[in-house]
Amino acid sequence: MGYLDEARANLGQPPYALPADFTSLSPAEQALVLTNSDRALYHLPPIGGLTNALDQDAAAGIASGTDPQPSTSDWYEYTSNAAWGQANIVLAYEAWMYDDGPDSGNLDCTPSDPSGCWGHRHDILWQFGSGALAMGAASGTDASGEPSYTTLLLEGSSVYSPAYIYTWPAGDAQAAAPASPIGGQTGPGSAPSAALSTSAASRSAGGRRVPRAPLARGARSAVKIAALRVRRHRITLRLAGPGSADFHCSLRRLHGGWQRSKRCRGLVTFGHVRAGRYRLRVSSSAGVVSRRVVVP
Repeated sequence: MGYLDEARANLGQPPYALPADFTSLSPAEQALVLTNSDRALYHLPPIGGLTNALDQDAAAGIASGTDPQPSTSDWYEYTSNAAWGQANIVLAYEAWMYDDGPDSGNLDCTPSDPSGCWGHRHDILWQFGSGALAMGAASGTDASGEPSYTTLLLEGSSVYSPAYIYTWPAGDAQAAAPASPIGGQTGPGSAPSAALSTSAASRSAGGRRVPRAPLARGARSAVKIAALRVRRHRITLRLAGPGSADFHCSLRRLHGGWQRSKRCRGLVTFGHVRAGRYRLRVSSSAGVVSRRVVVP
């Protein structure tokens, strides 16, 4: 926690206010407390609590060695992080929030492509909509025996009714604390503020993504692919468009006859995609956009 408080001090922010029993909480519970502490600092709605289902999804991410994904289909948006090699989930969280930019272990943050810098911090501070928010987290070892940690934040659909097993809303002192805009960044790859220049994420220092300016619902007049990433055999994209828009996403393999389609919104993932060249198409009443995607 000393590293976390020092990072906040470098940003001119107050130390973390923790419950008295913080050190006796489970790793998943500690992750929720830290997440809500930072979301409150930036005046974002707290995550309602942990659920068994999302904890299990987070654990499945450790078992597969990937960022976790929700097993439920009742969601509008989700973000997830994974880290490997830290001594505990608090240090993994410190890497996600404060050690995730240039010159870090963040595999998605490179000099040639800074778009992935600070992505894990952005996932924690994601500006979800008005649906019910829930979280899962896990701590364990991956297939190679390396310490691993994952978190999964989710905004449920209109029919989603999470059964929380642990809640902690963040203290009034945190909620009232002043804070700069999320990340304080001026563009992709920039640090949370000029006072913070560290970063990190990788298989040895933690998994992550980046603070870009959060998408405001209803702020776009046409459908747009705000971010697109290919990692291993998974394609992940973030969609922007009118707040009420529902999208239709299709992924078609060129010259292969393979196609997958689904309704989509917010953060969208196509998993288990074989190597090849694909056409990604997103359509709604607001318009149509397509991209060519290569899965190596």
